Amino acid sequence: MATFDENYLPGLQMQRAAPPQSDAALLPRSPAERMKLLYWQLRGLWDSGELSYRVERFRFCLTLAHGLVAEAEARKRPAKAREPAPAFSRPTPADCELLATQCGIPTIEGRKFHSYYEANGWRVGRNPMRSVSAAMAHWALNWRSRNNGATVKSLVERRLDRLERNK
Repeated sequence: MATFDENYLPGLQMQRAAPPQSDAALLPRSPAERMKLLYWQLRGLWDSGELSYRVERFRFCLTLAHGLVAEAEARKRPAKAREPAPAFSRPTPADCELLATQCGIPTIEGRKFHSYYEANGWRVGRNPMRSVSAAMAHWALNWRSRNNGATVKSLVERRLDRLERNK
């Protein structure tokens, strides 16, 4: 079994005193005394074979951890490349009217929608708008809730009924 060379620390005189058993005894001493004590602790571990066992165990743990990381990286699925979303283009008032008729609300609501979002910079809260059709669908839901579930057809029928009554 290999032993440490006692002269590897020049300028320090080594005494063959028993090293303290706890690390707390190392703290209050001078740096030179701490080095002496550390030397004797390491020498005791080396002579008993404990140090080489700990080094080999540490190497084994590192090798095992490296193998586990390599396996985990190999199991990772490659990231799917997302297609970039098309750039947002501001709709015209005519586009908003067309979307409003597709959602089943009056065309005037499409103009209101366009004016509202044009004034707000086409933002939903603090975020830029991504989908005009989704925003229009939400606008239509709000419109229906304000008008008791009305549709364009029912509004036209109500107006015709009023006109017939007034004749």
